[in-house]
This record gives sequence, C-alpha cells and structure tokens, in this order.
Amino acid sequence: YIGRHNEKVSNTAIRGKIVNDLGTVFGWEAEGSFYFLGYKAGNMLLNGKLYKNFKTRKGTSTLTLLGKFRNERPVYWLNQYSSNNFHWENDLKFENETRIQAFYKDHERNFLVSAHFSILGNYVFFDTLALPSQESDPFTVVSLDIHKDFSLWKFKFRNRLNIQQSGNKQVLPLPTVSFSNSTFFEHLFHFAWTNGFLLTQLGLDFYYHTPFYAYAYMPSSGRFYLQNEKEVGNYPFIDVFLNLKVKRTRIFLKYEHVTSGLLGHNYFTILHYPMNQRVFLFGFSWTFYD
Repeated sequence: YIGRHNEKVSNTAIRGKIVNDLGTVFGWEAEGSFYFLGYKAGNMLLNGKLYKNFKTRKGTSTLTLLGKFRNERPVYWLNQYSSNNFHWENDLKFENETRIQAFYKDHERNFLVSAHFSILGNYVFFDTLALPSQESDPFTVVSLDIHKDFSLWKFKFRNRLNIQQSGNKQVLPLPTVSFSNSTFFEHLFHFAWTNGFLLTQLGLDFYYHTPFYAYAYMPSSGRFYLQNEKEVGNYPFIDVFLNLKVKRTRIFLKYEHVTSGLLGHNYFTILHYPMNQRVFLFGFSWTFYD
C-alpha cells in the first residue's frame, strides 16, 4: 500500500515572557505561547515559576513552585502516516495537561525533594498493536522524587528515590518505586617525589525498580507501545567501577552488570530486549588546553 499526501503545513504563533527578580531572595516568571494560524491553530502553552530563597545555619535553601498548562494538537505524523509496515489516518483531539510541581533544595546538605501532580486529558499513546490511540477520560499522575548525597569520611553516597502512581495504568504504566545509588571510596593520593596528585574513586552503582508492564518496541516505526504480555523489573542492576584522574587525564574501568546470571535472567527494561550481560569496559580522556 502506498499513501501519498501533498500538503503544506505552516504555523503562526505569538509568544511572550516576563521575568521579575526581586534581588536574590524572591522572584517569579511567566511565559506563554498561542498559535492562531496553521496546523497548530488553537494550541496554547502557559508556564509559571515562583521561587524563594531561605537562609539556613549551613547556607541557603530554595523553594520553587512551577505551574504548566498546555492544550496542543498531536503532532502531524500521529494523524497522517504511511510506511512499508504501517498506515493510519486519524483525527485526534487536542491533548491537554495541567501540571503543578514543587521543589525544595538545600544546597549545602545536597538534598532535593520534589513533588509532581498532573491531570492528563485526551492522552495519546501507542496501543498493543503499535498504533496511535487516544484516551478520552482524563486521569492523574503523581510522583515524589528525593535526592540525597552524603559523605562518611572518604566514602560518598549518592541516592535517588522515586515514587509515582498513574491513575490509568492501562495507557500509562509506571513502576511504583525506583531507586538508584552510587557508593564509592574517594581519595586524593599525593606523590611527594613528583608533587603529583591522583584522584581515585572506587565503588559501585546500583539500580532497581518494582515490576510493571513496561513498553514493547516496534523497530519499523521506532516507537514504544503498550504490552500486557509480561511484567519487567524487580531485578537489581549492579556495576563496579574505578575512576582515576591525573591533572587533565581521566581513566575509567567498569565491570558492568556484575549480577548477570547470578540473580536469574530477568534483566529486561522493555519486552524481549534484555540488558547487556556482564561486560568489562574502559575509557580514556585527555583534555587539551583551549
């Protein structure tokens, strides 16, 4: 089947932005765009930001509030598409999203927590046949992110925890919990006879998420789509690494996915596409002066 469209597409929009910083303590900004001619006629995008800095005993912290509203026509190829393997002609409705986000960052304590709440309407997705589809009923998505870095003597710990919930797992599946950690020993060696320094980091990376129906992949269209065949997740990925730095020269050695085969073989991130098995990697970087 050969489909051909001879069509010119153009868009005309008006955009604006206003920013007001009241010193270094408080500020806000707002921006928006509206399309009034062309394929995107009727599209609207509004963004707002409000931030406040606070002094703490160890430094400063920042509270940021973000708001977003968008009402957009799906991109052209979701309505009109033809290839060797797929053909569709749709008339999808405008997608809309209302999002509220809050961030709190303590700069000195290397701590960041953020909360997100979104309402999605006319959400466009690729169904189990790898074809574009649309959910007419609105649903919510909520999430909580926590980042915390801390040190204990020469040991460094970098942690991120994400908790999220989709109000419609049939069209937007998400893992409930995901966690990543990087733990390493860091030391700066000093060679007195050459007055040289060697920065060394030896540690491991860890990543895990709870099981969910992750997407499948369609090579012919290059899109990820829904599947209800098998859940993926509930598997820990662990990498061991060694980083070295001398002046402007950096070297890394990495043993990736050391748990391969030791904790089963369910190391998939999307359906039927496993992660790499255990592999040794190395790299070298030498930065020249500009």
